[in-house]
This record gives sequence, C-alpha cells and structure tokens, in this order.
Amino acid sequence: MSRLEIPLPEKFIFSTKIPVRIGDINRASHLSHVNLVQILEEARAQFVVSLGYKDEVSISQGKGFILADLQVIFEGQSHYGQTLKIEIGVADIQEKSFALVYLVANSENESRVAIARTTILTFDYQEQKVIPLPEELRKNLLKY
Repeated sequence: MSRLEIPLPEKFIFSTKIPVRIGDINRASHLSHVNLVQILEEARAQFVVSLGYKDEVSISQGKGFILADLQVIFEGQSHYGQTLKIEIGVADIQEKSFALVYLVANSENESRVAIARTTILTFDYQEQKVIPLPEELRKNLLKY
C-alpha cells in the first residue's frame, strides 16, 4: 500500500502550542482524528491573526479563505494532558490559492504526531466565487 507524502517546507514561519483536552480523546485513549483537524483549524486561525488579519473571512472587504483540500499523515499518538506544538509553513503560492503545511509534535519531546497540508482558496463570500489572492495577502505570504 502506498502512503501519502507531504513534503515539508524549507522553513516554518509560525508556531503555536495547543493543549490536548479531554474532549479531544477517542475511545482508544488518544487524540481523535476529528479533533486533530479542529486543532489544525485553531492553529491556522492563529496564523491568520499573526499576519495582521481579524479572521479568515475578512481578509479584504468581504473576501476570505475557503478550504479546498486537507491531507493528513498520522505519525504518532497524543494523549490527554500533552501539549502539541504546531508549526506552519507556506507552500505552492498560486494565482488563487496557496498551501499551508503543518508539523504537529509533542511539545515536550518533539515526537511527531502528524504532518498535514491544506490548500486554501481566496473566496469572495458576496459573489460566492474563487478570486485571485489579494495583493496584500500575496505580499504577506511571499515574505517568507
């Protein structure tokens, strides 16, 4: 069976720490895949704020982000009480999209929990259509 591969970026430009809560745990007593996605969402929201934006849907006058795809490779378990370190890098900047690559690890021992990638489209919520990246956003992403 072939496995998905997600290349890591040359550098990560954002890092945050998020605790694993009791509600994040599944029946097997480790981090649920569903809750890992929620943790990635939180990390991405923090990244957007770090770029100087209010949130993901107000990048530029009614324009924001919409998720095109999500890929996740699980590499280890995480348990209640641990804190995850999520690092984010930017990849594949295109006319209307870009990708974020996430490295998720236990913050204490750096053991990997997951690698993930999301493709983000810029979206006009009033017109309900994909649009080119706003120039300010492109400049912010290209700084890295």
